[in-house]
Amino acid sequence: MMTERQEPKFNTFEAADDVLTEHSSIVSGIEALDEAQDKLQENMELIEEACGRKVAAGAGTAAEKKTAKKQVATSCMRLVGLLRVEASTKGDEALAALLRPYSQSMLERTRDGRLPSVVDSIVALARTHETGLRRAGLSDDQLTAHDALTARFRELSPAPKLGRADKSLEVEKIEALFSATDKLLKERIDPMLRNLEERHPDFVKKYFAVRHIDNVGARKGDPAGVTPNA
Repeated sequence: MMTERQEPKFNTFEAADDVLTEHSSIVSGIEALDEAQDKLQENMELIEEACGRKVAAGAGTAAEKKTAKKQVATSCMRLVGLLRVEASTKGDEALAALLRPYSQSMLERTRDGRLPSVVDSIVALARTHETGLRRAGLSDDQLTAHDALTARFRELSPAPKLGRADKSLEVEKIEALFSATDKLLKERIDPMLRNLEERHPDFVKKYFAVRHIDNVGARKGDPAGVTPNA
């Protein structure tokens, strides 16, 4: 995903490349111009790839973590259900009171940083009443699976920070690629196109029209002949 400033600029890169491609018979006859267009296309591909990674860095880990959190909450509520059976069987009002706050939605809404301690509290109650819970159907496999789900959630807990770091890195790459592409156009491709003005006026006029450069010839005090909005 590009910023509001980058997207229209990228569109001008594409438009310039389209004009160059349309006049490939001319471009291919000028070695340096042909190479410069290849570099332009390469930069555009790198920008699109970096934008894709930027989006993935923010979305992938968050989606994984949300799924893991839901799985942990479901596993916890199974333990809570067995604990409620134990509380009812034993007439243990104190245990029943401890279990009242817990629900699937409550656990899913719990802050990521706090959820592990809530899970630990539920597991501690399950361990304390393990004999009764086993009579109600608790198995070793269930406990093992619960521990694995909890461990997975803990592993993913730092992921948003890592995702932000990855995203920032891609943002820097994208900005550098935009700067490099601007420089490529202004310092290499634009001057070579100006040199073709007398030989291929229609081609040159069309190119600078999509580049949003008003006057092809150099202006006084502006050797490159590029207006500020180029």
